[in-house]
Amino acid sequence: MVDDRMLDLTDEIVTTIEKRHLDAAETTVPAAVSTGEQTDLAPAAVVPVEAWYPADTEKFQRNEAETEFLRQLYLQVRNGGLSPNQIQVHRLSDGTLKFICGDQEIGRVRLQKRKHTMTCWQEGQEEELEGELPDFLQHMTKWVERIKKV
Repeated sequence: MVDDRMLDLTDEIVTTIEKRHLDAAETTVPAAVSTGEQTDLAPAAVVPVEAWYPADTEKFQRNEAETEFLRQLYLQVRNGGLSPNQIQVHRLSDGTLKFICGDQEIGRVRLQKRKHTMTCWQEGQEEELEGELPDFLQHMTKWVERIKKV
């Protein structure tokens, strides 16, 4: 238990430091990417998800699906006129990424192992979806709307 708590605290400290570094550097997404225009530079190269992502654990490391989910969420939040820095991301013990804005949970996504799930809220009810990354990207607008309400 002590080791788990130390890992959690370390993750929180690293995430906080990375977010402060991101704020200090005033990292922005180029206008062409945030407006969806075609450019030679892929969004993967310009969206700083590393500052958002909790530190890898012994059991779970960031995979391609999680990276792409974070990039797409980052872009949609920016395009919605919101600051991605107001969102905190935590890794749960089963590999799920939990997203919090202020004191409210926005949703969860699990893109580790075989069963992939996404949790979002619709009309005050928690809804858990099963599928793959493309299925989840369609529901990301629900998350952005929830963030706007916070």
